[in-house]
Amino acid sequence: MALVLNRLPWLPAMLPPRGCGQTWENYLIPVLRAYSEDFASTCPLCHGKPVAPFYRRSPSVSGYEGGFWHLVTDDPPIPHDHDEAHRVLSEDRCRTIKWPRPTIEHIDSGVPLVWLQRISGGMRTHVLLRDVPYLVVLEEDVNVVYLTTAYPVTRKHTLEQLLDRYNQYGRP
Repeated sequence: MALVLNRLPWLPAMLPPRGCGQTWENYLIPVLRAYSEDFASTCPLCHGKPVAPFYRRSPSVSGYEGGFWHLVTDDPPIPHDHDEAHRVLSEDRCRTIKWPRPTIEHIDSGVPLVWLQRISGGMRTHVLLRDVPYLVVLEEDVNVVYLTTAYPVTRKHTLEQLLDRYNQYGRP
């Protein structure tokens, strides 16, 4: 599945693709700037609580803050030990770096499909923009909501699995 052009008026345009011959290091400069505007300078609110990247508590990876690194990289093709250093840069994730914040801010608008699911011992809120498609996963704590991950859903099978989970777990 290819990324779908923006269909929601409140969702920002995707960042441009990486230019031919452009290094990842140079490409990540505007991507990091966009991320910082949404999560470093100010925080969005979710149900009255500030949202912070979950991996902010992690050490930096490849010179980047852990939350940023997790949002712009994907799991490696061959599974590793969940070490963030093994993750692979994803152009699709970079291009949609401006989407987590407005998705979070529109969680109660009726547009995203929202469900709770227990994962890794914690209760996580899944926020799926079905028509784009794009997924944001949040984990609520006492005083903060953590952004655990966010990514464009690029495989039809993955979208079908997410829709099945929504139908199974329903709205929170």
